[in-house]
Amino acid sequence: MSRRLFPFALALGLAGCLAAPAAMAIPLFARQTGQNCNACHVSFPELTPYGRYFKLSGYTLGGGPILARGAFMIILTPRPEHALGELEASADSIVGRLQRDGPTADEMRRASAGLEFDFVSALQSNLGKAEMLESGLVFHGDPAYYKTQYARLEAVTAADVQRVAKRYLTPGRVLLSIVPQGKPELAAQPDRSTKVTVSPDGGHYIMEHD
Repeated sequence: MSRRLFPFALALGLAGCLAAPAAMAIPLFARQTGQNCNACHVSFPELTPYGRYFKLSGYTLGGGPILARGAFMIILTPRPEHALGELEASADSIVGRLQRDGPTADEMRRASAGLEFDFVSALQSNLGKAEMLESGLVFHGDPAYYKTQYARLEAVTAADVQRVAKRYLTPGRVLLSIVPQGKPELAAQPDRSTKVTVSPDGGHYIMEHD
């Protein structure tokens, strides 16, 4: 992702946290629950009843919370001529700018359009419509609750994004560097990194210590 597009994408993610966040399918959830991705997803991003329950339970199921209070993830992939450390520094500078100045009007406009597109796209299939009505009825007692969700999406302001960035995008975070096997020096912070592997059953991660 280019430096020009990254602030927009970050504003999009923060605005989504304040409105109606989209579902994410990542292997971490499959490992946490021991379930196949198909347990939660019919066709991404549409969720099964099990998937909706898992999401609305704070991504918690049996084995303990992994995101009991929510999570904000930034995933960056470097081009061949750039290192992970460079991407981390660049991302930090942009987060700092959002915390200090907030998103620009253009970033907010584009983020709002992206969220609105995702919202409307979820209604393209009969399954998507049914899931939205069912979710509103089951969890909010109102099948038309999607109207409230949409209103919240429309109401997000630049000041809201700035406030959330200041409160949640703090130094206390997990930085995961994915590098070729046998090349730990390519990590963003190799001198402070701990090697992590997946357990044989795929259910959790193991931190290796020297």
